[in-house]
Amino acid sequence: MHVTRKGQVTIPQKVRESMGIIPAETEVDFLQDEQGRWYLSKPNLAKKKSVVSGPYIKAQN
Repeated sequence: MHVTRKGQVTIPQKVRESMGIIPAETEVDFLQDEQGRWYLSKPNLAKKKSVVSGPYIKAQN
């Protein structure tokens, strides 16, 4: 996935559809677990401490 100079990425259509993300309407959060893995989550799921499973981005130090 390419990151723009502004730090933006495009969420693939398949992921947006699977998560119910509607462009210009849906907010998302990034959550990090104890092992340093990052997950994309919708805020209403984050409040329930649920995250979307699947590929993750490993934090690089």
